[in-house]
Amino acid sequence: MIDHGSSFPGGYDWTAEKLKYGRGHVHDTVVYQWAMTFLKDRQLTSFIRRITSLSDQAIVKVIHSLPNDWNVSREEKDAFVAFLSKQKKLLPDLVSKFIRQYR
Repeated sequence: MIDHGSSFPGGYDWTAEKLKYGRGHVHDTVVYQWAMTFLKDRQLTSFIRRITSLSDQAIVKVIHSLPNDWNVSREEKDAFVAFLSKQKKLLPDLVSKFIRQYR
């Protein structure tokens, strides 16, 4: 239901530079707003807790295990790790803002 390819600065055209300076956001399309009607606050809290509890080392491990044929350079992987680690910390506030706006 959710196209995660557009979740990063630059969308499908993301680069290490765009990740470095990009800001996180929660999409506010009609589909996201509709999906929110099915979730309870405690469910969101549970998901946020699980995501924020991921260690940065776990993120590094996953990103650096991307297959070589995906053609993601070491620099891009490092930028992606930094972006995800930063976004993980911002997630609770981003979701809270989204809930306040659309509930």
